[in-house]
Amino acid sequence: MSEGRDEETWVEIHRVPSLSEGEIVKALLESAGIEVRLQYDATSRVILGPGSVNPWSKVAVRVRKSERVTARQLLDEALLEDGDDDDEWELDEE
Repeated sequence: MSEGRDEETWVEIHRVPSLSEGEIVKALLESAGIEVRLQYDATSRVILGPGSVNPWSKVAVRVRKSERVTARQLLDEALLEDGDDDDEWELDEE
C-alpha cells in the first residue's frame, strides 16, 4: 500500500528563535507552494502572551519529507540574498 500525501512523514528542516521568525520562514516556503508546519511549545503563548514562545525552546520549521530538498534550497537562497552568513540558519542533514 502506498503512502498518501496526508500520511507522508514531516521532517524538521530549520529552527528559529521566535514564532515571528518562524512565520517569516513559513511565508517564504508557502509562497513557493510548500506546505509548512511550525512546532513550538504552545503553553508559552498563554503564559508569555501572543506571538511569544518559551525563550529556552526554538520554533521548528517542518515540511513534508518529499519537499525537504526544495525547501532547503529556498532557505539557502534566501540566506545568500540577505547577505547573512551566521549559523542561525541550521538545517538538519537527513
